[in-house]
Amino acid sequence: MFLGWPDGELRNTIREQWEVCRWVRQIRPGVVFAHDPWRRYRLHPDHRNAGYLVTDALVAARDPLYFPDQELEPHRPDALLLFEADVPNHVEDVAGYEEQKIQSLLAYRSQYETTLGIEGSDETADVSPEELSVRMFAEQIHAQLAEHGAVAGISAGESFHRLVV
Repeated sequence: MFLGWPDGELRNTIREQWEVCRWVRQIRPGVVFAHDPWRRYRLHPDHRNAGYLVTDALVAARDPLYFPDQELEPHRPDALLLFEADVPNHVEDVAGYEEQKIQSLLAYRSQYETTLGIEGSDETADVSPEELSVRMFAEQIHAQLAEHGAVAGISAGESFHRLVV
């Protein structure tokens, strides 16, 4: 669900908590994914605020005393999986989904230089800097998934901090 909030302006206020709580109560997910808001040195305010927003909204979604005006039944997901976790305690087997993850990340072209470390294109070279950077990015993702998987004895894994909400 895309809520249309502007990039770089996400806040964890009652208004945003109400909206996320409403979607949790309507969709009733078994598992919710969010940024780890407690990750040390997390500089990106949207990522930090998104993590706190989701955790606060999940507390609200499970408690009938929060936002009774929604007239929706409370819902408590089975787990919250915090990604980019400061202290991972859970690994999901993602073998067979590596390329899907890479392609999903590459869909965010606006994030190439600032987040993914992918340089711009130079049409005069045989292989553009962008294509070379994309290849290196894909190799990094494969290596990271292998490293996380090795902790759990599997070929490819994604690590999280798992919380029961």
